[in-house]
Amino acid sequence: TNTASLNGAIGLTDSAEVVVECHLPALTVEKTAAGSYDRTVEWTLIKTVTPANHSGFAGESFLSAWEVIADKTETLDNYQVTGTITITNPAQIAQTFTIQDTLNDGASLEEATKATVDCPTYTIPAGESITCTYIALPDDMTATRNNVVVKAAGNRGQTARADVNWTENLIGYDTGTLSDERFGFSESISADTTETFPETFTCSTDPADYGDDGYYSYPVTNTASL
Repeated sequence: TNTASLNGAIGLTDSAEVVVECHLPALTVEKTAAGSYDRTVEWTLIKTVTPANHSGFAGESFLSAWEVIADKTETLDNYQVTGTITITNPAQIAQTFTIQDTLNDGASLEEATKATVDCPTYTIPAGESITCTYIALPDDMTATRNNVVVKAAGNRGQTARADVNWTENLIGYDTGTLSDERFGFSESISADTTETFPETFTCSTDPADYGDDGYYSYPVTNTASL
């Protein structure tokens, strides 16, 4: 407002007003999100034979069953969501900001997984951009979206969202070849597998095999591999 006056005996004044409207351009925000987790596969291999001992007379036969069990277990862990947050300042002055990044895996914002954000600076010079990185460590793959809110003085918070696509990191082997050479068995497996092989054993009918005490014994070893 500017006022002029005409003094003396006249006593006149008049004013004019210029209205200046100023706007602070808001920061703009873009982000990415990538989810990953580990699937660890472990195998155990067990070989048994039932019965494991036989006793009888020369010429007598006995039946045993060899059993091989391949057991597969999987563990899912090390869930994480990572990405970048690019913030641009279109204003002609520097702007200082705060930032909050969350996943949508909670019933409320308070329960959602919060990300740890690392920015090279929290004041962006006029007309420049910065890129922040973040990591979130949820308990599972519930999250489907990542949200960020960037706030600067003089403007409402700016938001950006990115869909979370999960990628598996396989540790170990999903398939293997189960074999038992004694029976010419070989098969590719990808899940729990049990195989049984019957075998007949016979006491020798050759007298030369028996010592002075009339006793003869022989072991049979069978090895399976995965």
